[in-house]
Amino acid sequence: MSDRLLNLVENLKNLPGFKISSKPHIRRAAVAIILRVKPSEEEPYQTTGIGLENDLESFLKTDWVRRGTLEILYIQRASRSGDRWSGQIAFPGGKNEKNEEDTETAVRETLEEIDLDLSSPAFTHLGSLDDQKITGRGGHELLMILSAQVYLQLSKVTPEVKLQESEVAEVRWIPVPYLLEHLTTRKRELIHINVATGLSRGAPKWIQDRVRFLFGNFQFPGIRLPQFPSKATLWGITFRTTSELLDMIWDSKGNVMPSLNETPVTFNHFDMNWVFQLLMSAKFQRVRKPWVNKPSELDDKYKMALKWTIYTGLVLRIIFAMGTVSAFRCLLKL
Repeated sequence: MSDRLLNLVENLKNLPGFKISSKPHIRRAAVAIILRVKPSEEEPYQTTGIGLENDLESFLKTDWVRRGTLEILYIQRASRSGDRWSGQIAFPGGKNEKNEEDTETAVRETLEEIDLDLSSPAFTHLGSLDDQKITGRGGHELLMILSAQVYLQLSKVTPEVKLQESEVAEVRWIPVPYLLEHLTTRKRELIHINVATGLSRGAPKWIQDRVRFLFGNFQFPGIRLPQFPSKATLWGITFRTTSELLDMIWDSKGNVMPSLNETPVTFNHFDMNWVFQLLMSAKFQRVRKPWVNKPSELDDKYKMALKWTIYTGLVLRIIFAMGTVSAFRCLLKL
């Protein structure tokens, strides 16, 4: 564990997250990625008491940290009607208030949602990941800019977590080796999302039904998290953010490692999936941090490929329908 945590700390320090500038009417949001080191089985794990190290450097040098297992805190959102992220796996966080910095938002929201005070000496801020654009309507509408702030618990003791039940249903610590196992073995879950959900949100049901029939489902990669009672799945924004974080645990002097996010969304209709994969070939494979320190244009290329796949699928279906009508007319003339 020691080398991975050292690489992560070093990379976050030397490769600051890229911040996306946006218009005043576009809201920002921030989440807190909270890390802790769980001591090995030889050292009993406490949940109460004090075991705080003086600083980050001292913490990283302690024996129990070097032998321990790095874990990431995830929450499961409470089920709420009308909430697009209802019941999903996420990091603590929320929208920025006026004139609030991203770190201030992450600290405030974490305190409100799970009662962990990230501004206390028990935690230290390691840095941030690249901002992400959160979009709606199939990628056509920019909803907000998301900032991910990374924190590390500096003690052997995890402060007691108290849930704001209207916002959070469950909290679990997930071992990083479990996530990395899915990186190397490609053990993935597929989350099926109706294409009509993004393209025809708010439209009458009969329109959504026809869009669903024409375009089928998106299939998003995910990781099942059996640690949660409901056996929830890590996918979507949180999957992508987790991927960006785990990219940073590798030593840039070594070979470029594949990312958890290496597999893009797919379509369950063969023709549309073929077009999408053709458009995305040689684009989704990219050199990531820490091997290069610059923002990636992957997100824009991905949305462009998604849009042209849908356009192409629509044209192919129109051609097929016209061909079917023409063939039927020819049969009637015989």
